[in-house]
Amino acid sequence: MFAKDAVYWGTDVPYRWNRSTGAITTVLTDLRVPWFDAVQSRGWYVQFSEISTKQDDGYIGDEHVHILLGNRSSWRSFPAPWIRSAAYTQSKVAPKGVTAPDLKGCFWLSLPGLTGANGAAKNFKVCLGR
Repeated sequence: MFAKDAVYWGTDVPYRWNRSTGAITTVLTDLRVPWFDAVQSRGWYVQFSEISTKQDDGYIGDEHVHILLGNRSSWRSFPAPWIRSAAYTQSKVAPKGVTAPDLKGCFWLSLPGLTGANGAAKNFKVCLGR
């Protein structure tokens, strides 16, 4: 994710590369990996985890996709309100794609194998910067 002063990524661990100094620093620690589908809008940056079936390979046990959210000065990780569908308990659930944000900072995320507040779903609307 590209900002004027830095580049951020969360593939294995959320990092920040400072454009002026070249220093690489860790944004958050004690997170599980991997992170996918980076989106940025209105000064916010977001990535999503998978739900794995292998120990030490993504979030396992709580059945939630997790969100990595930041705005250059503050970062956090938290579970999304969506959980793995019972039909996918033996399958990895990972993001399959994301649209570009609209003018309001909203985008659609494709996550087959999840259950949301309204039952089974595979596409979720996410809004940043509100």
